[in-house]
Amino acid sequence: MYFRNYLKKLTGRVFKVAVIYFLFLFVDAIPFSLASDSIGFYPLWETTGNVLEHRRLYLGTNGAAFGIANTAQIGVQPVSFMYRAPNIQAKFLLFKRAPWSIATQLGATQMLEQASRAFLSPMYTSRLDNPDFSITLLPVSIGASYDVSDWLQIHQGLTGLTLLGHGVLKDEFTPGYSVVAELMALNHHSALIHVADVGLWKHDLTLLGISYRYQSSWFEFRLGYFYRFRSTGMQSSPLIGFGFSLS
Repeated sequence: MYFRNYLKKLTGRVFKVAVIYFLFLFVDAIPFSLASDSIGFYPLWETTGNVLEHRRLYLGTNGAAFGIANTAQIGVQPVSFMYRAPNIQAKFLLFKRAPWSIATQLGATQMLEQASRAFLSPMYTSRLDNPDFSITLLPVSIGASYDVSDWLQIHQGLTGLTLLGHGVLKDEFTPGYSVVAELMALNHHSALIHVADVGLWKHDLTLLGISYRYQSSWFEFRLGYFYRFRSTGMQSSPLIGFGFSLS
């Protein structure tokens, strides 16, 4: 009886794995090319030179945005609202001619009291702490995406983060630079290498990570692992994201 029940459970698990496997094979067989990334993966310090297509809506954990006239997009970081960090972002296409695409992004985030104590808040990525007061973050960035080939795209971003301490903290400006290499060798799948430096000449924070991106015509899944190097030591953590694309 025990062996029969064990065999039944094992058969059920094998069947589920087989269904998932053949589902992925079926999806991979559908003609499809990865859409260019318009949001970036690591919050705040990563950007690209791409914008969403006209009237395309992307709803994801790392960002939600709506494309306007193939030249702009407006959106938010939805998860941040849950952690007392309301925000808004607007991105505008400046130049697009193969193989280059260049865009600028303006943002504003109001960090309410104790927002930095949440694991997924923007404080996790901007190194700040506001236990009993609110602050304002004003990131401005310019991103450039370059198509090296049909299987390799390079994203670069130069970001300037202005902090308004409202009399509690000293107002300050922090620059940052990021570069992401995206290898799009397979249908629906790409591998990415992430490098960023926050502070530049001050070397406040250095980021190094790798990630995987899966995308279908309506769904996207991302999984990565990042190392953060500071003068006081190193931290590491996984980063996960998923989203839905509608048009």
